[in-house]
Parts: sequence; C-alpha cells; structure tokens
Amino acid sequence: MSLRRMLLCALTVSLGMPPAAASPAAASPAAASPAGGAAAFAVSYVALCQPNGVLLQRIGSPAPLAAYISKVEASVAAVINAAPAQAGFDGAIVVALKPGLASRAWIVVPDGAVSADLFARLEAAADSVTAIPLRNGPVAFALVFAAFGAPAVTSGAFPEPAAWAAGAPPGDVLPDGPLARIWP
Repeated sequence: MSLRRMLLCALTVSLGMPPAAASPAAASPAAASPAGGAAAFAVSYVALCQPNGVLLQRIGSPAPLAAYISKVEASVAAVINAAPAQAGFDGAIVVALKPGLASRAWIVVPDGAVSADLFARLEAAADSVTAIPLRNGPVAFALVFAAFGAPAVTSGAFPEPAAWAAGAPPGDVLPDGPLARIWP
C-alpha cells in the first residue's frame, strides 16, 4: 500500500468515512463534470491539522465533520466545474472552524494560477457552507486538489496559508496560534 493510500485511509477512517472513499480510483460525485467528461476538479486528499485526540475533543463525533467536508468539496467543485477551461493547477482549500458556528476559508494556489474572480468565487463557495458545532477550540483541514487536468498532489506538509505564517512566533501551534492572531 502506498504512503498516499495509507495517509488517505487514516484520514478518512478518522472521520468515519469508509476506506474505499480514500481510493484514488473512487470518484467523488463532486468531481464529476457536468458533460460527463473528465472532471475539472478532483480532491487528492484531505489533510487534518490536529491529531485525532485533539480533533475528537473538539468535534465529538467525526460524522458531522465528514459531512461538512463533503459539502465544502461539493460547493468548491461546482465553482471549478462551471468555470471555463484553463491551464491546470493544484492547490488547497484550507478551512478553519471555531466554536460558535464560525468558519473561514483560505485558498492556497500558486501565484497567478487563477484569476482574482475565480479565487474570490472559490473562497465564497467554501465560506458558504454552514459551520458545525465545536467545543474546546478550533479545527482546521485542507482539501488538497488538482484542477483542469493538473496531476494529483500526493503528499506534502499541511498547506498553511500565507496569512497564518505571517508574524508566527517560534513554536506556533497550528491551527490555534495563527487563528488566535488573525481571526480572534
């Protein structure tokens, strides 16, 4: 089993999703293109920002977070699938949730990969999904994706938005430290 597959299985199982959902061959309904051709948007993997123990303390059951992630994926996929074809790119939709039903999304893509309009629509699509209840602190995850035929991203560090890293003191803990600074 590849490292990517093991990581995907661990992440999806921790969210209460069946391991088959982690398979690179498993097609997401959100990834299907309207014309039935190749999908314009495909999630490569979901990266969680906290260890499972911390995550479970904050979300209780993994089922609501799994459902929330699926809704964010569908919302963002609809925007990409409706956009005119363009050069392929990869990136991440980083979403943070806070107690009080608050959520915020950051788009992490290479400079110049998308127009300002598409960037704003992606962010708005991710932000439009109603947050889930949390307790004891924030939760963050990233949908790492490939769009318009770009190769799937197979691994990497958590895709930290530039705003999170700006002014970070040594030893800053993700996501609590950055979110306390930029989204109090």
